[in-house]
Amino acid sequence: MKKWLAFLAAVLLVGFVSGCGDDGDNPADTDQTPDPAYVGSAVCIDCHKDLDPDLVEAYLESGHPYKLNKVVDGQQPDYPFTPDFNPPAGFSWEDVTYVIGGYHWKARWLDS
Repeated sequence: MKKWLAFLAAVLLVGFVSGCGDDGDNPADTDQTPDPAYVGSAVCIDCHKDLDPDLVEAYLESGHPYKLNKVVDGQQPDYPFTPDFNPPAGFSWEDVTYVIGGYHWKARWLDS
């Protein structure tokens, strides 16, 4: 648990630091620097798996990577380690565009 919390704190710190101090008024800023983009968990895990494989496994089983899932072709998103579940009564997967949560616990259902 401590390793998982340390990993989460490091992720939050990197996100905070990377977003600090860039108000666009620095003359050293140029258009040559690419805009930051989301690279996905796989890129982060690639480095962390060599440092601490147990931490990566704890992260993957925490549910954090599955916070927001798009419903594709009316099929339940893949939630490893979680039994199948269904949308609320009166709705089907075809009625749902995104699921927030749903990993071992409650889910929120969104439609576009």
